[in-house]
Amino acid sequence: MKGFWLVNRAASIEDIEVAAGYAKSGQNWIYADDRGNIGFYFLGGIPKRVGFSGELPIPGWEKAFEWQGYVPDREQPHLKNPDQGYIVNANNKVEPEGYPHVITKYYATPDRFIRIAEMIEEKEALSSRDFEAMQMDLVVVMAREWIPVIRRSLAQQTLSPVESAALSTFEDWDFTARQELSAPAVFTVFTTFLAENIFKKRLGPTLYDHYVTGDKNIPFNVLREIINRGDSAWLDDPDTPEKESLDTVLAASFREAVAYLLETFGDDVAAWRWGALHTLTIHHPFGLKSAMLGKLFDLPTFPADGSLFTVNPTYYKVSRSYEVKGGGASFRYIIDFKEMANSQRILPGGVSGNFMSPHYDDQFDLWRNGEYRPFVLDRSSVEADARYRMVISPSG
Repeated sequence: MKGFWLVNRAASIEDIEVAAGYAKSGQNWIYADDRGNIGFYFLGGIPKRVGFSGELPIPGWEKAFEWQGYVPDREQPHLKNPDQGYIVNANNKVEPEGYPHVITKYYATPDRFIRIAEMIEEKEALSSRDFEAMQMDLVVVMAREWIPVIRRSLAQQTLSPVESAALSTFEDWDFTARQELSAPAVFTVFTTFLAENIFKKRLGPTLYDHYVTGDKNIPFNVLREIINRGDSAWLDDPDTPEKESLDTVLAASFREAVAYLLETFGDDVAAWRWGALHTLTIHHPFGLKSAMLGKLFDLPTFPADGSLFTVNPTYYKVSRSYEVKGGGASFRYIIDFKEMANSQRILPGGVSGNFMSPHYDDQFDLWRNGEYRPFVLDRSSVEADARYRMVISPSG
């Protein structure tokens, strides 16, 4: 509480760094000031642990594995005015190579981090419009990396006409997960079957379901490592006498993905639109419990852009169901430190919880289309912008 109390009264970057020493919340703070300073701090209290890699349990009841206190505040991962002139965080790994303490293995895949850095590096100077485009970006870095490997695995295969047509969707693909395209549908369904073929038999169906639906990032971080290495014991199917190669598993996963899409949509590959599989409904908690209440409280279902790996994320379970579940961009904002009145934000719905209010869903289409409202920050503008006022008085 002291850390958050201090950060709300900070007058400088240095004040925020002091506050970060108290705010042991497991969050990442990124901050800036109107003098051009930028900074980052990882806030979690990091224990000093012996013989612990974060990959397997250890006998914590034995004295040899007792924590040796906590990492000092100034040794936690942090940045201040780095040479590249910007800081990116997208739930990615935050500690530098060689960092001596284990924080976690629970990081998002690096795709969003890589893509954001690419877009920042593309221009010498960036405008608010550039950041609007960034927040709606749909490039799948993983697809850009993996498509050449998939093509190689299929090069010596005899493909059916439908398989050839599915593979051809990759030819001119710009690697964006746009709802009207077929290529992101083919690629995403392929990744589902790839995960099944590599992990499911060895883990068993129950543990596999926990593995791919508990946190979708971990299996894809492992898959990325396997593909980068080109070999792994995980590739071997325990039900066959021979040891399967990466190319064998990739080719089989592609064929199974095509068969699934063929059964789902028919043989017209052009009709395999990503948005036909990948839909978004913003549910009210009441709507999740009752279909009848959902008609009143839920927002409309629509085809969704994006994927697990895009800067504009739309999360789904790795389970042959691509309906968006588990979130996405719940709050977009852009802060203009030169002129704070130019700041912008948007919510996926509205500010009112009353479904009969015009402000229950009046930001929904703006959010969906990548548009913004003014981010009102000073008191006079807030009072001028107000539509209603709630007064809560003690009884009597």
